[in-house]
Amino acid sequence: MFCKMYTEDLQIGVTYWVCDYRFSDVRKYVPTRHVKPICVVCEMNPYGDKELKTKKGKVIPIWDKSTSLQGINIFDNESECISHYNDLIEDCSAKLKNYIVVLQADYEKMVKLKI
Repeated sequence: MFCKMYTEDLQIGVTYWVCDYRFSDVRKYVPTRHVKPICVVCEMNPYGDKELKTKKGKVIPIWDKSTSLQGINIFDNESECISHYNDLIEDCSAKLKNYIVVLQADYEKMVKLKI
């Protein structure tokens, strides 16, 4: 199952696979969020909120820190998670390639301005 976006859909004690890769601004060349596919368990934190923890106990935030508050991609199985992660990488790579083409065109226009 792909992408449960709301924490109420997550069940305590259930294992999920999560991943994410996105840019807020491709010009910065750095993803705003990068979570390689990883197995997590949904747990309740001391404040009564659900959280996702790896086997090593690291908390993976469900929501990103950007102003858009996009949820992490959550899957029931590893293969769907890996497939989606690869799609995210391809999408961001395509956006970066397109941006490089625009930069090259702008550079060439600027060089022609020389007297």
